[in-house]
Amino acid sequence: MLDGATASTNLSWRTAPAFIFDGNKDNGRIRLAAAGSMSATVEAFRADRFEIELDVRPSAQHKGWIGVGIGGAANPSTASFIGGAFLILDSAGKGALLADGTRLKLASKELGDAFHPEGPNRLRFVYDAVAGTVGGWINDRPVAEAVSLGGFVPAVTRAGFSAFGCDGNSWVDNFKMTLLNPHTRKSVEPEIAKPADVYRVLFLGDSITRSLPNAKHQWTYAAGMAASSEATDYVHQFCAILEEALAKEGKKVESRFLAEHGGRIRACLGRVDEYRDFAPDLVVVQFGENEKPGAGSETFADDYATLLKEVSGLASKPQILACGLWAPRNGTPYQGRTAEVDATIEQVARAHGAGFASVQRYAMDPACRGFGATDGVRWHPNDAGMKGYAEALFGAWQPPKGVVKGRRQAEATLP
Repeated sequence: MLDGATASTNLSWRTAPAFIFDGNKDNGRIRLAAAGSMSATVEAFRADRFEIELDVRPSAQHKGWIGVGIGGAANPSTASFIGGAFLILDSAGKGALLADGTRLKLASKELGDAFHPEGPNRLRFVYDAVAGTVGGWINDRPVAEAVSLGGFVPAVTRAGFSAFGCDGNSWVDNFKMTLLNPHTRKSVEPEIAKPADVYRVLFLGDSITRSLPNAKHQWTYAAGMAASSEATDYVHQFCAILEEALAKEGKKVESRFLAEHGGRIRACLGRVDEYRDFAPDLVVVQFGENEKPGAGSETFADDYATLLKEVSGLASKPQILACGLWAPRNGTPYQGRTAEVDATIEQVARAHGAGFASVQRYAMDPACRGFGATDGVRWHPNDAGMKGYAEALFGAWQPPKGVVKGRRQAEATLP
């Protein structure tokens, strides 16, 4: 509702609890409960041109800001519209256009007397997908009218507003998004044109799936942490097993991953456009280790289910495999919250037609961990643990019609 009038229906917002509705249906705003990094986003369709408007009051002892824009992630704790583009206004009266998180600083401008410290300040953000430009206006004063993105193409799966470092005197109101020549999801579904001799696997996960070099943990290469090399992480071991199984069909395995150190499942939601054109035959989902306390609750289950729905909606209709939780033990089974999260993953996976690969037996074995320079790395599965992941996934994998798995069994033998 915008001041009591229906603006749209059937939109699902993903937001942080720090945004609080303050008022009633006739006259209300959304205010910030406390300083921090937060966002609120809604699904956005593809279009030739996006125009987004928002009334704001950014307030902070230091330079906090409120912004509006588009992006690929739907993580309420991430204010920077990672992978997208956005316009911000800080509490000192300076506007800026940014893209790809905060990596591309496109334009900035001091507003002077055009800034209204007590609000409202009207932010207007425009993305022209055809020209590859963005523009931003604050109270009708341009920050930049059509600045080139230099070849960078923003993700447009989510649109909304965000805030960083603002206090409880800050608020947002009157969000409006207008699309020029919008396309439906169906109309932009890509044609799947991939070689018949290729089998594609998409991996969605956290640092166990992929971790870039990390100085804090003295981790110096890109691989699933803590494999001794990229070739021995579970992604590459599993792909090697699949290629062996598919060899008689003359198929090669190609892989892609969307994963990050410390990753949580919410950071992976709403990013289908980042891998849609890959058209995977198989999707492996590996999450749970970095979820907050209570992650076995309904919230985690809902997020996991949302991700599975997004993946199952791909035109390639991939098979989906869910990895169980990695929680190292010395010979004792999972208990308490650990058991709850592991059971939640299996239950949600089964309910959505996905296979489940438990790694508990490997997490219980000290021989399956311990490689690395710091405790943070050594907690992860080593080469033996990674082999366990690969074998467990292979055991849950359903091969294409006419393909026999061969000599490998559903349960792994530790090296």
